[in-house]
Amino acid sequence: MGSFIELKKKELKSLFLEKKIFRGWRLHELLSRLLSNVTDECKASLTQVIKMFEEGKLLFEKYVFTLRDMMGLDLLVQAVAIGKGKEDLTIKTRTPLRSKKS
Repeated sequence: MGSFIELKKKELKSLFLEKKIFRGWRLHELLSRLLSNVTDECKASLTQVIKMFEEGKLLFEKYVFTLRDMMGLDLLVQAVAIGKGKEDLTIKTRTPLRSKKS
């Protein structure tokens, strides 16, 4: 019974994380990182996929795999910046990252 409870906790944590990473300012930051590296044609497709996800027409898993297929795994991982300190979109923070001024 304990393993069932642990599994449910992991599922809830995963759902919470997915909502945090791909919503609000994190989504805008992810988009700015991704869009700066693609063609105009890809930007249009990417924008359409994001809109479908925001409208609830695309499940989280399908959304992530679609981003991976469109952008490539390396670019997607680079954009999310896991393990890159303050640039990491998976860290627990309530405030948006401050963009670097040149």
